[in-house]
This record gives sequence, C-alpha cells and structure tokens, in this order.
Amino acid sequence: MNRSVTLLCLMIMGCAVPSFAAEEAVSLDPLKEWVGVFSFESKAGKSFWTDPLLQKEAHKALDQAHFDGLFSGYAKQITTPVEQKGDILFVFACKEHACSSDNARLYINLKKNTISVCWHGEKLPSDLWFASGKKPEEIGQNGCVKASDFDLYELYEKE
Repeated sequence: MNRSVTLLCLMIMGCAVPSFAAEEAVSLDPLKEWVGVFSFESKAGKSFWTDPLLQKEAHKALDQAHFDGLFSGYAKQITTPVEQKGDILFVFACKEHACSSDNARLYINLKKNTISVCWHGEKLPSDLWFASGKKPEEIGQNGCVKASDFDLYELYEKE
C-alpha cells in the first residue's frame, strides 16, 4: 500500500513538473551568420527570411497580419543586407516602388534574444513599434523615420 501511494505521488509530481517549468530560453546568436548577406540570398537552401528560428521568434513580436506583411510581402520585394552594431542585428524591408512610404525595420537583440519591428505605412494613422511579448505601440505618423536605423531601436526599445 505504501509503495502504491509513493508511486502515485511520484507520478502526480512528475506530471506536474512540466507545468511549472519555464520556457527554455532561445538564443538568436545563430542569426549572426547572416551579417553582411543580403537577406533574400540563399544559404543551404534557406534565406534569412525563411530561417525557422527567425520566423518562430518574430511571431512573438508581430501579430499575424504584420508577420505575413513582412515575411510574405516586403521580404519578397526589397530588402537590405543584414547589419550588426554591437548586440543588435538590423534589416530593412519595403514595398516595391514604395520604400519611403511602406516599410519595416527589423531589429534582433542578441543579448536579450528579442525581436522588435518598426512598421511605417503612409496610409496608417500612426507608425507602430512591435516588440517581443508586448502589445504594439503607436509611435506617431513618422515614428519610424525620426532617427537613423540603430538610433530608432534605442529610442523605442525601453526596458
């Protein structure tokens, strides 16, 4: 009887453990392999935009409509090489023939393992700042164009 009770307790505790386990931290460091490469170029059968790690983590920052707009829209039109400054990776993507009016700036923080996106749309009432695990923040009609690309990240990515 004691053995059955002990076994039952262990089974219950064992089943309960996963619900208390924190989500394993994901490192975005592998994305550094893309620095200096045009984000549409292919390496080992994938591009920066089709990298499963990037796509999985970008879903934590963007809603589905903006995710699709960036990864299935802008990323297939006009993009820049991946740049790095300190712990931040940066890529610009835009709508063909409308780069100044419809674009997105993607930031990857390698230290925090987070993704942020500044979304600018000429017909939108406000530009949007998307950050991993947060609600989109309205940052004004020209919020994504008020500073240089890396300065924008410092401006909007608050602790």
